[in-house]
Amino acid sequence: MLSSEKANRVRVIAWTVPRSASTVFMKSITANGDVKGYLEPFTTAEHFGPEGRLKPREEVPAEPTYTVEAVKEWLEAEDTSERSVFVKDLAYAVDGRYHVMPKGYRYSFLIRKPISVFKSYYRLFSRMPGDPEQNLKDWLPKDVNIFKCLSDLVGYVESTLKEDFCIIDSEDIMKNPAEMMKKYCDKVGLIYNEGLLHWEQGLPEEETWVVGDAVRAAEADFKWMENMTKSTGWGVGINHPPVQGEEFPKVVYDLAEAALPYYDHCRNHAKCINLDQQL
Repeated sequence: MLSSEKANRVRVIAWTVPRSASTVFMKSITANGDVKGYLEPFTTAEHFGPEGRLKPREEVPAEPTYTVEAVKEWLEAEDTSERSVFVKDLAYAVDGRYHVMPKGYRYSFLIRKPISVFKSYYRLFSRMPGDPEQNLKDWLPKDVNIFKCLSDLVGYVESTLKEDFCIIDSEDIMKNPAEMMKKYCDKVGLIYNEGLLHWEQGLPEEETWVVGDAVRAAEADFKWMENMTKSTGWGVGINHPPVQGEEFPKVVYDLAEAALPYYDHCRNHAKCINLDQQL
């Protein structure tokens, strides 16, 4: 059960969708050094692991130790004697195999408006080699609505596991980082202070963030997380802000339209904390 009472040490997992400012969110959570982070371990298994359901890109190495069962064991073995533990991962990576979700974690969900997500995705692939529209189609799981995966996972945690949880919108955080980060920490039991609003540039070292070699290699080549690595706070130092008058292909709007009902379900859920709520 989540509580407004702050615990000294907790284990928290935030399920999300790609391009939701979730890596900046994780950087914020771990900024003061009191929290150990895991960056998308299930997604690493899904894209690069030996049992992954998605074909890895040829440009990055495989991850032979990353199976979903191994990730579950690693996370359940984490203790909180020295630091809290925070895991950020993508809901589609566990879609259809919820049995691998680690026990002993407090659940949360990070959402973002679908049109912002898919424009950001297209903008990312426009900076990479190849056709951005085809890259977008190839990277996402085929015939899978990533927002439906997130909404379905909310339903599973609520109705099957009957665990408490919270939902937070990254666009609310961007509007008022101090208020929203405080509300989130209060809900999941992490300790909030102003140190969560500012950080050093770069991808944290392994002792702070557990990150697969494939992910670090992909970041070095493609700069997927450049908005996070170049930032020094929420909205500070972002390298690729939206450009007025940008044009996007039809697939971006089609994906956003298909995702909107599932985003709305999460956004309007009673467990969604927002700027209008009192602490």
